[in-house]
Amino acid sequence: HESLVLTVLNKPARQESGGSPRDEQAASQAVRGTCWTGSDTSSKLLVALYDGGEVVVWDYLKGQPVWQSCLNPKQNLTHLVQCPFDSTCLCVTNDEGLVYVLYVSDDASSAEGASERVRTVEYKISATDSKFLRCEFGMAENMLHITLERTLIAFDIEYGIPLGSYALPKSIAAFHDILCVDSAGNDLLCSHRDGSVSAWQCSEAKSIYTMKHVVPTISFAGHSPRNGLCQILARSTPTGGGLGEGRIQVLATTANKDTGGYLHHFSAPDFARLDELRLEGMLRLLPQQCTAFALEPPAEAGGDVGRSALGTSIGTVEVVDLITGLVTRSFKVSTSALLGVKWLRDDLLLCFSSERAPGAAAAFDNRLWLLDLSTGEKRALRGSSGSDASAMRGVRTSKTGNHFLLLFKNGITELWRLDRKTLACSRVRVMNMPFTCVEFVQDIPPFFFPRGAGTQDPPGDSARSFGSLNLSAEGGERSRSGSNAETGPPGQRDGEILLFALPDRILGAVEVSSHSKKLRDLKPSFPLIEVPPNEVVTALSCNEQNLVVGTSSGEVRLWSQSKDHFGVYKLANWEGSVRKIILDPCFISSDFLVLSANNMFHRINVDHMPLKIERVEGNMPGTEILDATWAKNELGRQYVVCTRDGALVYSDQAVAAGHRTIRNLLLDPRTPDRLAVYMQNSLPLTRTPGSGSLADQPYSAEFGKLARSLELTEIEVQQAHESYRKCVAELDNGAAALARAYGSGSAVDAVGCMKLVARAFGRSPEEHEFWDKLEDTLGNVREGNYGGVGCLWDAARQKTKAARSVYWHESYTGALNMAKRERRVLEYFVLGDRESAIAFLLAATPDESSSFYKDALRALALASFRHQAPGDAADADNDGTPLSARRGLQEKASKVLSAHCAGNGDVLSSIVMLGLIGRNLDAVLQLQDVGMWEHAATMTASYLEGDQRQEALERWAYHVIGEQKNLWRGLGILVSCGLYVETLEVMNREGLSLSFLTLFGRVEGLQGGVLQTERFKTMRRRHQIVVAKNLL
Repeated sequence: HESLVLTVLNKPARQESGGSPRDEQAASQAVRGTCWTGSDTSSKLLVALYDGGEVVVWDYLKGQPVWQSCLNPKQNLTHLVQCPFDSTCLCVTNDEGLVYVLYVSDDASSAEGASERVRTVEYKISATDSKFLRCEFGMAENMLHITLERTLIAFDIEYGIPLGSYALPKSIAAFHDILCVDSAGNDLLCSHRDGSVSAWQCSEAKSIYTMKHVVPTISFAGHSPRNGLCQILARSTPTGGGLGEGRIQVLATTANKDTGGYLHHFSAPDFARLDELRLEGMLRLLPQQCTAFALEPPAEAGGDVGRSALGTSIGTVEVVDLITGLVTRSFKVSTSALLGVKWLRDDLLLCFSSERAPGAAAAFDNRLWLLDLSTGEKRALRGSSGSDASAMRGVRTSKTGNHFLLLFKNGITELWRLDRKTLACSRVRVMNMPFTCVEFVQDIPPFFFPRGAGTQDPPGDSARSFGSLNLSAEGGERSRSGSNAETGPPGQRDGEILLFALPDRILGAVEVSSHSKKLRDLKPSFPLIEVPPNEVVTALSCNEQNLVVGTSSGEVRLWSQSKDHFGVYKLANWEGSVRKIILDPCFISSDFLVLSANNMFHRINVDHMPLKIERVEGNMPGTEILDATWAKNELGRQYVVCTRDGALVYSDQAVAAGHRTIRNLLLDPRTPDRLAVYMQNSLPLTRTPGSGSLADQPYSAEFGKLARSLELTEIEVQQAHESYRKCVAELDNGAAALARAYGSGSAVDAVGCMKLVARAFGRSPEEHEFWDKLEDTLGNVREGNYGGVGCLWDAARQKTKAARSVYWHESYTGALNMAKRERRVLEYFVLGDRESAIAFLLAATPDESSSFYKDALRALALASFRHQAPGDAADADNDGTPLSARRGLQEKASKVLSAHCAGNGDVLSSIVMLGLIGRNLDAVLQLQDVGMWEHAATMTASYLEGDQRQEALERWAYHVIGEQKNLWRGLGILVSCGLYVETLEVMNREGLSLSFLTLFGRVEGLQGGVLQTERFKTMRRRHQIVVAKNLL
């Protein structure tokens, strides 16, 4: 999906499906904001806001825009926000006071042409004294919190009116942004331009907003002096209480141009105690773009790797812990960009930079340092005289770190040696060799050394060429072939192997001695690389099993088990030449990594019988890959890819081909569901005491029971147990709080485990609320109380929210047009407050409104309205005469009037007529038909009970799931009215396997025989198989 999105957003629109045409510079317009129109599992539409005020709705599966429009060509729109209750409702704003509300439909069959896919409503906020506007949705779909520079406004988008405002005192700095709104929408957190943070409560008070707390400017001086505030974000996370209760998490970034910046993490218990905001931790951020990457060599062959080093464009070296992802140390090495960083051994790093010498057209200043990470000491190995005739272009280091090779653009190479005892570095040789590629390698496959190699002449003239072009370090004199370059087969090596390629496509290998300055030609019988005359070998890698060669045409050749047969893999033409080849040094598999000149990354899989190589996976277009290498640590065997922006991407090398595990600091996408399964089956989330390393974690009785219940094979059991051990390791380094909550001593059932995971990983507030209130909801439903107190859909809470909205509208003193007056009456009516509705209708005189007589008719109908509860005896009057006989004419007349009113768009009169004859359910359905879903829900809470309430809520739930794309809210409504089977059907359709099994196990005894049918048994087994596969 990521690659498709990148392609779509960078692809200019060629066809217009609505709105104004896109100009010629559309392809280069910046993307101001994006959002999905639904949950990422169900929506196929992506909304993007571009520079120039253009909004494009993309069908990313087809790669085509389905709607686009330049909402206001004269003013640039800058911000895009989404309603948390209805993900198809968006708001686009700018700093001049323009507010556009967009309602996006993803149902093409319901839209009459592309222009109907999006409905837009425009508002203008009076902001004459402000050139700043931010907004967020509030506690209901029709509520916006808007901040100007010094004013906070509550705006009703249904009425298009401001409900109230609050002006900042002069002692408080101007607003910077709205950080977050709590899940209930009542409280909001704002940042100010001086770095302070304020908490506000939106209430029924006349002023609408009440300022609860102002935390003075968050001082970063004690943590990183000279750093200025760049950006501040916040969110409210649930803590297990009611909706809207949760900790406040504040993230602030600071930076300066010299040392980079920090990410500061603050938290407070809740909105009411913002004054307790405390610094929880800091994360060092990389100062600039990465220019070099190196991985710490293991202490022993096959050992673990824990650190990496990143060189940056401002000359710093950042040491990163591979497990936690934290920058543990930082060193200022150079005033210019570091072009290379190589890890020699232990705490020793080799760094170099190269730049043109000032005032010299053909001279370069090549600097080389040896950096000791334990002490922070750096030693200059090459001076800053600026006398080099060519720029340094690379460094190659041997596996032991005893030797390193400096490469210059003019073909000169320098071989250096590091003394193990004194750590002194000395130059051993200077060679004028036109290498097209040179690498230190561990070994050479033995099939390149046939018997009698010591008496045979090497193929071609590679040995003679190498010996005749050697220059000694001391005098720079040419040495004869054989004097300083001995020949012979590998035998017992006393040094390290240097593999190289020459412009005439000849490969060679020499052994670098550990004690002398001599180079021994190994005379391997390498094949001549057959490539066109203008192409050369650009990448080499070799071990005792394979030889891999990359060319400037993008071709990769691999010899394995025989020098006479090789496999070929060709990069795409646009990827350029092969830049680097990285073989797995531990021989766990024959996979290897390939980097291309145009920043593409490939993982290649080799099949030896017969020899075939194929691409397994790679990065997406648009990601600049700096380097890649293999690593091993307690999380398993991985390869690590470093991007230009300093992001480290880890991938488990042991997974099956085609299944990629991306982990950024902590999370495999399958981890939350895995953790829930482990907890539901009572598996410990901490290491077993005294069990040694992670690999020694034993099987447990609980794990065996889990394996048997999922019917895993022996191989699958081993794979699942390995994943379990890795997950435990991840928890040790990133989510220990979850393990503590799980192991706190209190019993946690299957539903409680789902709640813990939903809270810990923050997938959505509605998902956490679903599992948090499921037990109370089931208890109410068992008693026949649909929407009782504590339910996922609470009728009392629905009415409270509607009453609050009524209060705000009553506080508005401006004039209302006829449509808004009717909406006011409708609010009273659906809430059950017919007395206020009648009073509002009779408040106008005949001279004041042309609708006086219509209002009078509605008032009389409301006065005759009889609210009949389902349990009341209402089949006859007191004298025994059937009501149907006494009210027959009234019912017929009301039906006809209701139909006429509905046909003419007079919804208020229509539902009043239906209520007059006791057709409350029909009135609710009619409100739903015209899109007034919240009013219909309020009327359901006020007038309907039992089966009628269930029918209305079921219809609403499917609208919330299908149209508003709020899956978990819709599921909560279904459960609240006892529709367990329907809830399971939706979970099955959405692929929520673990949620399906958890709810199935909880309601299996409540639903009766429906869940015991063959269809549901098959469905259950299918989801068990999916859960089992996710554990592997």
